[in-house]
Amino acid sequence: MLEKTRKFREEFKNQTLAAIITALGLVIALSWQDVIKKAFNSIPKKGILIYHPYLADVYSALIITALSVIAILILSKWHQSQQA
Repeated sequence: MLEKTRKFREEFKNQTLAAIITALGLVIALSWQDVIKKAFNSIPKKGILIYHPYLADVYSALIITALSVIAILILSKWHQSQQA
């Protein structure tokens, strides 16, 4: 019974930590949102972007998503090496 309680507490701590880290990551992302938008909006529009201004937002979202996925993969590998 004590072993189950210990495992539950450990898992609860892990899940709580993950939720807090996720919330902090969201706060960080939201704080950078305006900066990123202003940076992309300051780039002169040429060609297709003149007729479809939303494409700049799509491009920025794709770049940010790709960088985030790479960061998640790196952090996952690091976490796995810490568990071993």
